[in-house]
Amino acid sequence: MANPTAPPATAAAAAAAAAAPVPVVTESRSESLVGIVSCMMVLATVVLLLRVWTRARVQGTSSGADEWAILVSWLSSVAFTINVCVREFVPYDPAQRGIPSPHPFSFG
Repeated sequence: MANPTAPPATAAAAAAAAAAPVPVVTESRSESLVGIVSCMMVLATVVLLLRVWTRARVQGTSSGADEWAILVSWLSSVAFTINVCVREFVPYDPAQRGIPSPHPFSFG
């Protein structure tokens, strides 16, 4: 049974939808990704340092388990940022390193 609230489909509407251009993305946004990830890492580092300084100087308490957990997560974020930058700026060609292609029918 047809939906009574749906507009009737016409052949002209179907032809217009089929003829609509499909967007092709040929540009890379990797430079933007590196910039965003790097800026967020700098911001996270500043916030972490302010938190540790506030806890040590203003409150006068030592670091607790929460600071250690934050430090571990911050270190993993640093590793991710380094990974993103290395993948962007260091070319990777397995053939130059003597690594065989994982696919036996590689056409590239």
